[in-house]
Amino acid sequence: MNVACSLASLGCITILIKEGSVQAGTFSEDRALQVLLMVFMGIIITTAINVLVLPVTARSSLIKDAEKCTDLLGEMLVNITLAFLSGRERDLQDKYYKGITTEHQSTLNALSKDLGEAKREYYLLGRERLHDAEERLVRYT
Repeated sequence: MNVACSLASLGCITILIKEGSVQAGTFSEDRALQVLLMVFMGIIITTAINVLVLPVTARSSLIKDAEKCTDLLGEMLVNITLAFLSGRERDLQDKYYKGITTEHQSTLNALSKDLGEAKREYYLLGRERLHDAEERLVRYT
């Protein structure tokens, strides 16, 4: 949507300023219609490619990120347990554990973003209750 608005703005600027129609006091509706049709065709083609050729849904991204998050939590738990059993606190300060922690935080951020995008998909499909359950899951992760 933002790209379409930007493209329409650039088209209007091209018609009004670059061609000098404002300075000359003339306005070409034909040219404006051509640019508008180009914008609509761009929106239709982009939508068709995104839906038919490269379908990526926020729901599938949410599931992938949730799986990655639980895997990272498992690795963190193993490292914490090993550090506790060995009595070495420095095991929690090495590069590997800090890398897992950083990756887990970025996955949590991606989960929050995907949850917001998946909300629209769930409401469109009429599955609000599933979204509510996933929202609780992300909140308590």
